[in-house]
Amino acid sequence: LAIAAIFGPGLLAVIIALGRIAFDSAWRLLADRGLVVRPRPPFGHDVAYEIGGYMVIGSYHPSRQNTNTGRLTPAMMDAVFARARKVMDLAQGPGLKAQAKSSSKNSKVLPEP
Repeated sequence: LAIAAIFGPGLLAVIIALGRIAFDSAWRLLADRGLVVRPRPPFGHDVAYEIGGYMVIGSYHPSRQNTNTGRLTPAMMDAVFARARKVMDLAQGPGLKAQAKSSSKNSKVLPEP
C-alpha cells in the first residue's frame, strides 16, 4: 500500500495511489477530511479525479506480477508521474517550476487512515 502526495501552492496535493487498495484508502483519507464523493470514482491506471483542491491519480501497483506480465510498464509509470508533475507545474505557475523541480521537499508520504 502506497499513497504519495506532492504538495504545492495552488493545488493542495496530488495524491498518487499505487494500486486499488491505495486508491480506496485515498478516498477514505479525503472522506475523513470532509470530502466525500458518492459514488466513489472507478479505479484505473492513469485516471485522475479532482476534489476540494486534491487531485487523486490512480496507478496499477508496481508489483512483480504487474511488471513481469506487462500490465504495468516503465512508460506507463512515467506517464502517471508526468501527469502529477504537469498538474503541480500548472498549480505553481511559471515562476516556481524550476524551484519545485530541484527540491525534494515537496514530496510527502501520507499515513494510511
